[in-house]
Amino acid sequence: MVRVSGVVALLLVFPHGALASSGTCSLGYKEAKGTCGTSTANAASCNSRCCTRDDTKCAYYASSIACATGKYYDNTASAAMATALGGANKNTDCCTAKAACSAGTCSTGYKKKSTLTNLVCTSSATTAASCNTNCCDLDTTKCLAHLSTISCAAGKYFDAAASAGVAATTADKNTACCTDKAACSAGTCSAGYKKKSTLTNLYCMSSATTAASCNTDCCELDDTKCGNYYSSVSCATGKYKDATVAGTATAAGGANKNTDCCIAKATCSAGTCAAGYKKKSTLTNLYCTSSATTAASCNNDCCDIDNTKCLYYQSSISCAAGKYWDATASAGTATAAGGLNKNTDCCTAKTLCSAFFPAPAGGVNGTGSASAVKGSTSDVSPTAPALAFIVLSSAVVLMTV
Repeated sequence: MVRVSGVVALLLVFPHGALASSGTCSLGYKEAKGTCGTSTANAASCNSRCCTRDDTKCAYYASSIACATGKYYDNTASAAMATALGGANKNTDCCTAKAACSAGTCSTGYKKKSTLTNLVCTSSATTAASCNTNCCDLDTTKCLAHLSTISCAAGKYFDAAASAGVAATTADKNTACCTDKAACSAGTCSAGYKKKSTLTNLYCMSSATTAASCNTDCCELDDTKCGNYYSSVSCATGKYKDATVAGTATAAGGANKNTDCCIAKATCSAGTCAAGYKKKSTLTNLYCTSSATTAASCNNDCCDIDNTKCLYYQSSISCAAGKYWDATASAGTATAAGGLNKNTDCCTAKTLCSAFFPAPAGGVNGTGSASAVKGSTSDVSPTAPALAFIVLSSAVVLMTV
């Protein structure tokens, strides 16, 4: 008999996911080699160049899949679903069961068809969006079914969102299915407008008291506001008008409209140029297009393209293999005037597909750290197994040694 003293239990710990693939191809694709389309390692840049359709996944056969009655191909759910190479099982492996109408939901104002045998929704979802068309009929005890014949009294209207599912009959539809419009006295006018002088029996277009609902029927232009004179306002050099002045006060009659209703433009000296541009050499009496000092407001009138920046040469840049012209990243990048170095200074390296598919944590072989824990001295029979615990990604596996 062999005696073993100081039994050792070995604990091998692997990082979570160390043995799992970390590729990020779109569903139904598999890894390939090369470079991404840009310097960014994401699906938009890399999927079409670093990935190929996987002929062991359903997406590969999507255009030729023919599902049985009551099933359909759902690309979101099934693109990455495994199926035999060649597609022999595609019509079973890649098809999802549609929801039965008996489990489905109808839209407001509808009810389930009287017979639902062999009827299914358009997808696996039981929502009204999926089921209403195939599973439901208009409910003649609800307002929606009477929509074309409803005639509401003055000051009322049919509001489909509020009344579609309200109970009604042919006899009471014109009362049960109609909603009160908001009174103009409670409504709101848009900037530059004021309430009409007489509001008796005037209503907004709906039950809402917002300007969108009330302005048309309840309001008129206010002759003490810029909005009343907007079309005839003429601003001096360095000023402009826009919709924001509609509610600005000005004297009735418009005598001061060209001063009260105009906004000062930002000066080009205070403005900003877009990447790849520089301020004009002379800025005297030059203005941005608005009061903003942003490039969007100022670039057109205040700036010239800069011949010491890459943007100047964009139409003639020729990047080496594995590089590309990225206007967003390189428009403002410095390069020698004349463009001698444009093809090196102005080109960005495309990311390698290998960066899109990083190596698993802990190395290619998934090796982790090992630690030995000494136990107490004991007599162990050669037939008494020592146990090693190997932890793989959160799972504990017992191995007999």
